[in-house]
Amino acid sequence: MKNSKLYPSLVLCSICLVAALLLSGVNMITAPMIEKTQNAAANAALLEVLPDGKNFETI
Repeated sequence: MKNSKLYPSLVLCSICLVAALLLSGVNMITAPMIEKTQNAAANAALLEVLPDGKNFETI
């Protein structure tokens, strides 16, 4: 009787764990690429306003 109530909880917990691990892996791979793209877009916008600027730093 106890086994039949415990099994669905274990299956759901394992599915959630696998999904969380996959999402964290994808985030680790794509986060640097997204940050690089966002920085490039921000620098392009700054160059339109200040064409003489060379290296912009985030403060």
